[in-house]
Amino acid sequence: METFTIGLATDSAYDDDFINLIEEIAHGRQLTTYKVQAYNLDETLHRLRKKDLQFLSLYDRASDTSPQFLELYSVLPQDRVKYFVNVDLQKRASDKSLMHSKFIAKGINIPKTIIVPELAREPTIELTEADLDILGRPFVIKPSVNTGSGCGVYLNGFSIADVEDKRYEYPDDKYLLQTKIYSGENNDRRFWFRVFYVCGTIIITWWDTHTHRYEIFSQADAEYVDVNHVREIMRKVYDVCGLDFFSTELTVNEENEMYAIDYVNEICDMRLQSIHYDGIPDNVVRKIAREIVKYIDKSLGKRTG
Repeated sequence: METFTIGLATDSAYDDDFINLIEEIAHGRQLTTYKVQAYNLDETLHRLRKKDLQFLSLYDRASDTSPQFLELYSVLPQDRVKYFVNVDLQKRASDKSLMHSKFIAKGINIPKTIIVPELAREPTIELTEADLDILGRPFVIKPSVNTGSGCGVYLNGFSIADVEDKRYEYPDDKYLLQTKIYSGENNDRRFWFRVFYVCGTIIITWWDTHTHRYEIFSQADAEYVDVNHVREIMRKVYDVCGLDFFSTELTVNEENEMYAIDYVNEICDMRLQSIHYDGIPDNVVRKIAREIVKYIDKSLGKRTG
């Protein structure tokens, strides 16, 4: 039987550089890797069923968008494989309406929100102009599940008609109506951040919501944001979602209040900034890959040791 330390399931060419980094770092730690992609999925499943192939761990970045990869979980021995991703927790974290209530229970500061039920379930909603007055105008309209990279998010809601119109885009999804948070700024830099939680390590980056451009957060930048407060929030988000790797948007408004925006990004885009304008700085991606490999290696050591 051929055995690999880490099975890497991927269905996107945009993942190639990240997966290659994971492989490079893993090989440096004397760990073996095996990529599962669309072209070799059937062959891989066949070999796993025949016991001709086995993985000690699996990092799945494919099954959320390509359900055929879920078959990996049925052919890998549940008690002997370290799964880096818990697909049930990942799906749960993708539901903003659910995360909303969990964040409130954890005391995480979030925008004022009204949750509107699915159009398919409740065609008529009980929503008044007074309700919208509480949110302020313009307000944000976003689907609970069917969103990603800003897709489906409408930033300039003014009326009940706007809400009713947007519900038709995803009639089987709940919608969140939220107060629009305006970030403070200094020297033309807005206090908006995307923060990564990876296996207990917290990495802050600047993020521009207009250009989607990331910037490195340096030690000197700590004067602009309470880093300890950021870490406290991210640990609370981890307690809520249970994922070992995710990101959250945080912003500090003009009154110096910190808000968690958009809750949990359960599958992080890992495109390199050296290749994509709106990608993540290369050294941040490398650090994330290193933390993932280190975590998997340590977890396997506990199991076998």
